[in-house]
Amino acid sequence: GSDEFLRALLELRNTPRIDGRSPAVILYGHPLRSQVPAHYRSFSPSWQRSASKANEVAVREALRSKTDYDKTASPLKPLETGSEVLIQNPHSKRWDNTGTIIHTGLSRDYRVKQPSGRVLWRNRRFLRPKIVNPLSKPNLKEEEGEHPPKTLNRKSQRLLGKKTVSFDLPT
Repeated sequence: GSDEFLRALLELRNTPRIDGRSPAVILYGHPLRSQVPAHYRSFSPSWQRSASKANEVAVREALRSKTDYDKTASPLKPLETGSEVLIQNPHSKRWDNTGTIIHTGLSRDYRVKQPSGRVLWRNRRFLRPKIVNPLSKPNLKEEEGEHPPKTLNRKSQRLLGKKTVSFDLPT
């Protein structure tokens, strides 16, 4: 049980990372002797990669990762103070909370006030602008029973003109 775990941990510490050095090599300067057979020359300093060369590889790999990520990433547009937003629920991942932006932070973070009065800090990634349906009538006669404009969370305006079909099912 415990002995097997410790041997596995030893092998994990001897496993090289992407820059070619293992955690054991970084800490001790050489690989640790373990249960996996290895030639005695593999412990000689000539086979160990120098720290400066490993750092160059790490920097090159980090740059490659960033370039690959940036191929498909696009920055989100900043939101203005006073604009209505949808807030993503961190548990269900649904966009079911609403709020108003009351303050803009330094780096893509916003202070949002919910209708209940609760104030949250949220990153721009978890906020979407609230879109009002342009085809609905303005809310002029609220006292006469008209409903406010329906809000939609759409990237495309293509489906806004289509009629919604609903079926009345017997209960």
